[in-house]
Amino acid sequence: MHHVPMTTPLNRLAESVSRAKAGGPLTQVTIVVPNPGAGRDVTHFLARTNGVANTDVLTLPQLVNTLAAPTLEPRQPLSYPL
Repeated sequence: MHHVPMTTPLNRLAESVSRAKAGGPLTQVTIVVPNPGAGRDVTHFLARTNGVANTDVLTLPQLVNTLAAPTLEPRQPLSYPL
């Protein structure tokens, strides 16, 4: 009987990260996840399989904040409460 290895979404993600880092293990990779729990699971899985050096695992709000931060600097607190 022929054994077919299981391909899970996390295995496919790990393969994609490996391909993205083909230029070197420190190549920056960003992964967007639906919630912090998924981010934790993805980070732990990647750490067990092929490493997470220079890999950001962010939720969409975190990604937006990261991308918008340079444009929004310097942020000033409001002088009055909303």
